[in-house]
Amino acid sequence: FANEPTMAGTNLTLMFANCPQLKDVLLSHVGLGLDANLSNMFQNSMSKQLADEGFEDLTTISLNDIGTGDNAKLTQMFESAAYLGTITLMNDVGTGSGADLSYMFRNASNLYRIVSSENVGTGAGANLTGMFMNTGNSELANLTTDFVITYNLRNFGSGGADLTDCFRNSFSTGYLA
Repeated sequence: FANEPTMAGTNLTLMFANCPQLKDVLLSHVGLGLDANLSNMFQNSMSKQLADEGFEDLTTISLNDIGTGDNAKLTQMFESAAYLGTITLMNDVGTGSGADLSYMFRNASNLYRIVSSENVGTGAGANLTGMFMNTGNSELANLTTDFVITYNLRNFGSGGADLTDCFRNSFSTGYLA
């Protein structure tokens, strides 16, 4: 969709919420202006498994240059996206001063892999409270002995970010790589 990258006050709240069969998401250059609001944008989406079993059918997302303006709200953006399995790219997300990424992926229980991530929540005073709370607790882990949890995070939460409970209650199944 078209988005004026520097427009202040862009509001995308609940835009794709409650879309249970949403499969793959590629977002690039979205919500770049001051006070952009992307909170709850995909909440309760990706909540229906598309096949009977297996990780190959989990949803993937790619996020590049998202919510980079000051005071961007990305709170609960993918909360309860139960069949979100992989973030292939998460670069330059919530990098403005005062960015709020709290509970962004909370309860995305099948999120087991972040392939590449750089510059996330790096602005002064960023809030990453509970960002990955209750993730990597997949009930699908019992289907394979190859279930490995891999989160690659580079330059994550720097700049005085609040990381309280960032990974609380996570990674209770599988193996950490």
